[in-house]
Amino acid sequence: MANRTAFFFAFLFILTQAFSQTSANFDMPLSDSIHAEKQLNAPGFANNKSHSGLFKNFHGFFGTSWSYTIPTGDFQDIVEYGTQMRFMDFGLFFTKNIGISGMWHSSSNYDRPHLNKIFYGDGILAGPVLSLPLHDRFTVSARALAGYAKNHHISGHNWRKTSNSSAYMVSFLFSYEIVNDIGLVVDAAYYNSNSKHYIQEGTLNTNRTETTIEIKNYSIGLGISYLIPQLF
Repeated sequence: MANRTAFFFAFLFILTQAFSQTSANFDMPLSDSIHAEKQLNAPGFANNKSHSGLFKNFHGFFGTSWSYTIPTGDFQDIVEYGTQMRFMDFGLFFTKNIGISGMWHSSSNYDRPHLNKIFYGDGILAGPVLSLPLHDRFTVSARALAGYAKNHHISGHNWRKTSNSSAYMVSFLFSYEIVNDIGLVVDAAYYNSNSKHYIQEGTLNTNRTETTIEIKNYSIGLGISYLIPQLF
């Protein structure tokens, strides 16, 4: 577990350095007028035009992504790896750097050693997000999300048990605007939820012992987002 945790945070550091270097390499000289116009844009996932009133910094993003998940804790004793699909991932910023974010996700986890799918589920998460622009096109964001998850455990002869649980996620987003208003996003996250777990004893479906297990994993994902310059 310690090795996996060290690898995860080392990956975050390397990723930040790589994106910063890439941004520096693509930094083109600007005329004074263009540079002045860029200074009026609000930082965040998307450049925001200047507005007066309550919503002058109101901007956001909307996208989708796929992640490879690495189990940790007791969960890694029964699961080899997993995947997570975020069908809807969004953020709304009320200031230049602070807003709310949410997602609808679905995940699958595969057991040792046969790589059969034994845990899967979906859920909805939401929470605050903090955005820090490091370059005109490169932004790092951090968010803490909490919500609801419906988890399923498959045991024996495709027998399924469903359980509902709270869930939370800590996520770091590395966004690079590859073309106007379209961003390439790398997501590194930690996820935690609970699921009913049935330990098979023998071959009969009735020979099971029920326990609760924490679904804990790190994830590395790649996605694409539409960067919304302004909403009002």
